[in-house]
Parts: sequence; C-alpha cells; structure tokens
Amino acid sequence: MIERSEAEALIDALQWQAQPALPDLIPEAVAPPKQTPKAPVKAPVKPATKKPAGKKTPPPPPKKVEASTIDTLPPPVPKPLGPVINAITYLIDDDARQRSEAVVALINVERVKAGCGEVKINEKLMQAAQRQSLSMSQQNYFYHYGADGIKLKDRVKDTGYIYTLLGENIGAGQPTPQEIVTGWMESPGHRANILNCGYEEVGIGYIYDPDDQPVGTETQPYRYYWTQVFGRHMKMAGI
Repeated sequence: MIERSEAEALIDALQWQAQPALPDLIPEAVAPPKQTPKAPVKAPVKPATKKPAGKKTPPPPPKKVEASTIDTLPPPVPKPLGPVINAITYLIDDDARQRSEAVVALINVERVKAGCGEVKINEKLMQAAQRQSLSMSQQNYFYHYGADGIKLKDRVKDTGYIYTLLGENIGAGQPTPQEIVTGWMESPGHRANILNCGYEEVGIGYIYDPDDQPVGTETQPYRYYWTQVFGRHMKMAGI
C-alpha cells in the first residue's frame, strides 16, 4: 500500500517547482461528449526572440481538465491473437515515467482513503494514454477524441488490451503531478473516475511541448498535456 509519505517523496525527488494556483476546471458529463471535437491546424512555430529588459513576464498557461467514462459489460468478444493494429510504440522517457509514477502514487493515496484498492500501472494503458497526450500536443487541440476521430476505446483496443471497464481523465497546462491530481480531484467527474473502485489498472501519458501554440481562443499555450486511462482487464474481472 502506498502511504502519503511515499507519494511526497516521489515528488520531492523530482525537485519540481512550487505549485501555482489550482487550475480552472471544466467539469464534463460522462463520455462520449456530444460536441464535435475541434482539430485546428497547428500554427508554425515562431523563432524565439529575446525579451527586452523591463517587460512583464507573460501570464502562465491556461489549465483545463476533462473526464470521460466508458462502462462496458459484457466485454468485447476476444478475437484470435494476431498483430496489434497500432504497431507504433510511443516513447515514454525517464522524466515522463517518473511523473507518471508520481501521479499513480498520489491517486492511490486518494483511493485508499476512499476504501478502494490501489491501481497498478499497465504498459498497454500507458501506450494508450501517451498516444492521446502526444496527439493533443502535436495536433493542437484538447479533447478525448483524437484529431483523426479515434476514440478512447479504439486507442485501448489498438494496444491489445481487452477491457471490461474503461475511463479517462485528461488535463492541460498543469506542470506537476501534484497540480494535475489536485485539479482532477477538485472536479466531480474526474474525482469519480479516480475513486471508482472497479478500476484495477492505469496508464498515464505526459507530454511537455515548449514550442506549443495556443489552442482555440486561448491566448497562452498549454505546453503540458496529461492523459490518465483507467481499466479493468477481462482476466481480472474473472470472465
């Protein structure tokens, strides 16, 4: 069982900066959302210019979180083993891995307090989560659907993970694991996903894009993109 002291130790080891104010939250109803996702074309990156002395520091990036839940019982009918549809492996570097583990430690503290079992990292769910974070960063949007229309269940299916329960939280603009978990826990829909005792595994996707461009009507780029995919595998459900 992960205690609060271990979660704090993981965060301290990363030596991240002090947290800014809590993010603005956008609670969402159970997915899939009715609204059609926007996928604006990412603007060309402008060359960095040196700031003249005396200019004010630009405001921090905007922050958003969004939740999606899919409860599917009975599970999809398993197909004969074959090549995984999504043959691409999404890189999860050491920094992203450490941040992911810190997020899992923090949410497990909350789950234990709520009487739920801890979730364990599943590498297939990690791939599904990283794919979404990378897509949001590269395609300049913030939504559960991919820019190509791919949904959560499709991303998970592409990894070969056969689920009986599936859910997702996304966030953008939060620099640290503590800040993104706080943002999710302060929003009812995201909190419900985190404290759903039916989930047994999780994958965390994290992308930092220093050259990110503002999304939609935002005036500042998000730069930090988070995806949290929860699941319960068919084998774990005893089916």
